[in-house]
Amino acid sequence: GVKDQTVKNQVKLVATADATSIVSATENKVVALVFVNQVTTAKGATNQRVDSSRVLVTLTRGDGDWRISKLKPF
Repeated sequence: GVKDQTVKNQVKLVATADATSIVSATENKVVALVFVNQVTTAKGATNQRVDSSRVLVTLTRGDGDWRISKLKPF
């Protein structure tokens, strides 16, 4: 039901990282605190919904590339 209503109302969600901070770091692992703002709009709506959240993002290095290995709401 949620998917059908989302498609019908053309709901759009845009998330942006507003700020970041390193919590811990080693040569092959970084934990960052990311402050995220989400703006949700729907077709025909005159207002937007803005939600803020924080996420702990763990990045690990493998083969020279950094990849997200864990996301945890904070």
